[in-house]
Amino acid sequence: MSDCCAPARVSHRRPSHRHHGLIVLRSVIARWFWRIRIRRERKQRSKISPVLIDDLGLTEQQAGSETAGFFWHV
Repeated sequence: MSDCCAPARVSHRRPSHRHHGLIVLRSVIARWFWRIRIRRERKQRSKISPVLIDDLGLTEQQAGSETAGFFWHV
């Protein structure tokens, strides 16, 4: 009997621990860059005119406290 029509074997191996660690590291780094971007945007918004801050429903102190923390505390 010929194996020409037999289904191909599929390997269902789990990714190695090293591969999994790289995936986790990549997601952590991506999250840090996202948080840096958010922090920069908040700092820029805090420097806008008080009229625009009032339109957002914030006081100047609230806008300043939004930008005062570390970038990983979003």
